[in-house]
Amino acid sequence: MRCFDANETVSALVADTVLKLMHKGGTGEVLMVNSAGVYLSTDDQVWLLCDISCGAVPIGIAIDGFAHQIKRLCLEQGQKFCYRENRLIFSGRTLKLQPVIFNENQDCFAKPQLYLINQAAQDIVNLRKERGISMLVLPLVLGLESHDIAALNPYCTKAYPLFSRLIQALSSDAESEVCECVGLLLGLGVGLTPSADDVMLGMLYAFRKLVDVVPKSVDTFRASIFDKCDIRTNRVSAAYLKAVLSGAYFERIDQVWRGLCGLEPLDTTVLTEVGSSSGAEMLLGVLIALRVCGYSII
Repeated sequence: MRCFDANETVSALVADTVLKLMHKGGTGEVLMVNSAGVYLSTDDQVWLLCDISCGAVPIGIAIDGFAHQIKRLCLEQGQKFCYRENRLIFSGRTLKLQPVIFNENQDCFAKPQLYLINQAAQDIVNLRKERGISMLVLPLVLGLESHDIAALNPYCTKAYPLFSRLIQALSSDAESEVCECVGLLLGLGVGLTPSADDVMLGMLYAFRKLVDVVPKSVDTFRASIFDKCDIRTNRVSAAYLKAVLSGAYFERIDQVWRGLCGLEPLDTTVLTEVGSSSGAEMLLGVLIALRVCGYSII
């Protein structure tokens, strides 16, 4: 049987913002522990400790051998810890990180293909998720009848007209309408990261890839989310949104983006398997952003 030291070094994909803060040093506490990840609270920041198989995550510290390390460190909600340089220290047990260098793919000349956008939309439909709002892909991306979809659950009923208004407002540069829709959508839905937040995160990420064709009102969209997310949604979701707004890399969305551009085989499951509904909703957000920017399949 292998014996493990109180101090271990593990390979890790560490978000740039997290890495910079770790070098400064500080203290925090364990916010939440579950099988998929551990959320850590540090001052006004939230970090996610997860398995390296998750890839690079905007607020993440994705480590090799996550399940073993969580057991070794005996992590539980409310537990205090400190951090300095590349070390996380929990009750005398140290997790030393060996950051792995990664770079966001910059394929400036690659453009999404309409047939691949349609394929991604159909992939969401085929999941038939009753939880969350991903089935709004039918009216919002594919242009199909909406009355049955909106009746799936109360969140779909509320989110559908708001996202319809948001799409129209972004497309017509109606900035006050964009602000109003963002305020009503933040925090709406189910899950640790509410459904509408996940959709808007996907939109934010895709707009970063579409800088040459985004409407002017996308600046208002970004600013409104940044200004309102701390009060309109929970800390974890706000942390994800602000990280993506600051340019953080999200490997799984990036991989799907490359697939949409035909740079590699399109495999939407790498994203849609995230959470019970979050990944599918992020993909819906990517497709909505594409529609706003003129890549419409309706």
